[in-house]
Amino acid sequence: MADWRDDLTKDEKDFVKALETMAPTSVEVMTLALLPDLQNPLDYLDLEPYQRRFVFERLFNRLLARDTRWANLRKALARLALDIAANESANESLAKEAREETAPLEVFESIAIGYCTKFKHKRFLDRFLPPLDCAHRGPVLCASRLIEDRGSLVATSTDEWLKVPPIRALRGKSASIFYLSTHGRIAKNQYQAALYDSYWQPSSSDFSVDGPKVLVLDTCHGANRTPPYQNFWSAALQGTSVRLLLACEGPIVMDRLSTKRGYAFADNLLQPQTSIADAWLRAVRSTSTTGMSRPIAIGLGNSAPAAKAMLELTFSQLCSETTRPASLSPSSAVHLVDRH
Repeated sequence: MADWRDDLTKDEKDFVKALETMAPTSVEVMTLALLPDLQNPLDYLDLEPYQRRFVFERLFNRLLARDTRWANLRKALARLALDIAANESANESLAKEAREETAPLEVFESIAIGYCTKFKHKRFLDRFLPPLDCAHRGPVLCASRLIEDRGSLVATSTDEWLKVPPIRALRGKSASIFYLSTHGRIAKNQYQAALYDSYWQPSSSDFSVDGPKVLVLDTCHGANRTPPYQNFWSAALQGTSVRLLLACEGPIVMDRLSTKRGYAFADNLLQPQTSIADAWLRAVRSTSTTGMSRPIAIGLGNSAPAAKAMLELTFSQLCSETTRPASLSPSSAVHLVDRH
């Protein structure tokens, strides 16, 4: 197949070659092609003064001083513009594919939340469970801050809709973090979270291997050392997706100012090189109005080193397909390592 350059004279070929060397855009070349009269490309292309003066100026001045056929050259420039446009399109496609391959998966940038502010329990002693007027603030503020950056909210369970184990709201959905805010207690050495009309005692059957990697319990007594939290959570999370448990030991402050910990937690997550564990610890301590809240971060793994490594996991690593942690093995013991 004949090349469109075959119809050009040597000077015209030199003109086109010099123009290509300057790596113009397709728009710039087409602009030259549409000019009615012969023009110096240096008057239209955005070049640094050094390039303009010492590299191309004398060459184009020499070529323009000769008998160059502008009508013929215009056609060549139009063909050149089309070739450059095709390369630009191909390069953009390759760049897009590279961005998509290296970008974090969207589902691992998402958060699911649950909270309960009012309760309607049937058991006599639980009928007097006090309302938590600010329970919504922690998870909602956390989600809103992540959405500001790049995240999404995939599931919300609130008040009278918070009846079944809340983690089941994620079945068929994917979220990197599940954030729950409600009353929490220890009953018969087991952790329980208050739902709208009952208590939820987490177990491995409530979770799945495709569930959240980070479980945030914005409740009281999420990780008490007396009784030791290891006795409960090692069984409750065996074989599940959860690799990092963020909670508090003993009571947690639930007033309007302290619940800003949700926003502070998300904001800390987005800081480069900050681990998810430290993001939680700093958030709770910096917002507690009484100083009584005692945050704890617990890494889980099928070995002690694997559990300890979770305490260094960052949000960007959690969002990356290549660095996000695998689920726990259902046949191996669960090791827990904490940071206070």
